Amino acid sequence: MPNFRTKINLPTYPFSINHHHRLLSLGSCFTQNIGQKLTNLKFQNNINPFGILYNPISIIDNLNCLLENHVFTENELFEHKELWHSFSHHSVFSKMEKAATLEGIQKTFETAQLELKNCHRLLLTFGTAHVFEELKSDRVVANCHKMPADLFRKRRLAL
Repeated sequence: MPNFRTKINLPTYPFSINHHHRLLSLGSCFTQNIGQKLTNLKFQNNINPFGILYNPISIIDNLNCLLENHVFTENELFEHKELWHSFSHHSVFSKMEKAATLEGIQKTFETAQLELKNCHRLLLTFGTAHVFEELKSDRVVANCHKMPADLFRKRRLAL
């Protein structure tokens, strides 16, 4: 009789994830999708508290913000096309009012800080090795927010 399936021997790993673990997931749209599936399966999971982040520098910068108790201020926001944005966050945080943008950022940040302190597993996914640096500040941004391309320099990270 023919075999209509391929058997795959899965290796064992030195860690596991179960429903008793608290998870914090940061990164690309893969994190968003897998994180939502984990949440649907009743895992305790905080997904992308900065919104979707594609490059490793932005993920590390935002993790450092959480660890160093960074307080986001109005000075870190900018207006573009009638919305207030943060270069550290995805556009899901962008609002028409500066105070609303900052409030959403701060509320999510405080929750993520607690989750980071209490989580058992940190799930990270990197979407790209390319980064965009704002020319004015030489800072790698998490999101360009559809601003003109000539305000940024694109480069590929090296090992």
